[in-house]
Amino acid sequence: MEPHEIRVRLALYEFEETPEELTSALGITPDRTFRKGERPVRPPGLPPDPRVYEYNGWVIESMLPSEVDDPVDGFEKHVEAVLKRIEPGLEKFTEAAQRCYCELAVVLELRPDSEASLPSVAFDKQTLRTLAMIGANIDFDLYVF
Repeated sequence: MEPHEIRVRLALYEFEETPEELTSALGITPDRTFRKGERPVRPPGLPPDPRVYEYNGWVIESMLPSEVDDPVDGFEKHVEAVLKRIEPGLEKFTEAAQRCYCELAVVLELRPDSEASLPSVAFDKQTLRTLAMIGANIDFDLYVF
């Protein structure tokens, strides 16, 4: 049986400068960037993606294992890990986020046949303050397999 999974990322989209210029201004290294007009990169062996990005993107991931080992705090740990990555440049990140679309994206993959408890999903007050300060939209994608 497969475990439940959680993935969390924080992204900036629709900014005018290049991803490289944004990275330099923020002083934070993203995990992935893309430019308007580029095609998404697909894993080897898959056909090319016909889509084209309509805007620039800058993305950081929680970098924690996606398998849920702690159903009580697993979600919070992922969110904390992403927010910790922007701490060194929080002021500059907040300024940049006001000029574009900022999103905290959460993917929850739940497996009803898993023996593990369902993960708890909650934000503490400090996390909500930080997300509000940077102007982040919150997107949840919930998949049940």
